[in-house]
Amino acid sequence: MTRRILVLHHIEPTWESGIRAKGVYPDEYLDRVIRFVRLNRRRYERIILTTLEGDDGYPELRTLVDEVQDWSYAWEDTPEASAEYTGLKLEDFIEVDTPHRVAYIYPYIKDWKDAGYTVTLAGAFEGECLTDMELTLRHLQIPVSRAESLIV
Repeated sequence: MTRRILVLHHIEPTWESGIRAKGVYPDEYLDRVIRFVRLNRRRYERIILTTLEGDDGYPELRTLVDEVQDWSYAWEDTPEASAEYTGLKLEDFIEVDTPHRVAYIYPYIKDWKDAGYTVTLAGAFEGECLTDMELTLRHLQIPVSRAESLIV
């Protein structure tokens, strides 16, 4: 049996203006996400909300997830500079073809690989943070799919 995770990436108040800029109403989007989670809960072993470090997310969504994990964008323009700036290992950073240029491979993502999970992604933003997460998963050869109706 396939072990599945649903990752709700950056579905949090911090990004409401960006969601609005994409022509989506944040309240309607949040309702759509909550409906999806409730209807599909049994398909996933774990549902994980990733938030910008320090953001608590939406309370009504937090009650539906199994865990909340931090996600931030890169600190510097290259993996080498990011590793030097943070004191983390160089192999924990990858180059990505997004405005962020570098993604950090969080330890929890490595744990997903080690546990043999398949990941479904939802959230914000296409071509930015969501794409960073997708490229990180693909870099680690973690099977990934997208909940297209929930991608902004």
